[in-house]
Amino acid sequence: MLGKHCKAYYLATARASWGSLDATSGRYKGAAPAGLTEIKSAKDITVPGERDAAEASDRGADHKSEDTGAWGGRVTLTLNHRHTDTARQAINKAFITNKPIPIAILNGDKATSGVTGLWAEFKVVKWEESQPEKEHVTYSVELALYDGPDGAGIAPQWVQVS
Repeated sequence: MLGKHCKAYYLATARASWGSLDATSGRYKGAAPAGLTEIKSAKDITVPGERDAAEASDRGADHKSEDTGAWGGRVTLTLNHRHTDTARQAINKAFITNKPIPIAILNGDKATSGVTGLWAEFKVVKWEESQPEKEHVTYSVELALYDGPDGAGIAPQWVQVS
């Protein structure tokens, strides 16, 4: 699979659950929510896969033991500039107004059964515009998972289209 086949989407309305939790996979399975708009200007996206880890060994142990906690990290996006890009404008507005924005980052099209990814609300914590003299304008964006009071009140979900 090539990254160019992966897709990212944003939602201009309130976020709802993706579907029902499948206890076997840990993913929420269902159809993509109505109203998702593709972020077509996305060039590169990185979804972190890390959890907080705490060492649980003691001084008398001859080995280290760790336990893991919350999933974390920031999603990074590189967006190309397009004048008519409503997705870029929506993400920029979320940064300016400090409001959460629902985003789905999938490894394929939202209508293709079996496609998986992350569905969550994010706060845009970095919006950096690059204007190189001999190249096109790009935006380096960082998204932090958000589950705060002005959001939908739905925890981030690992999802699968079904």
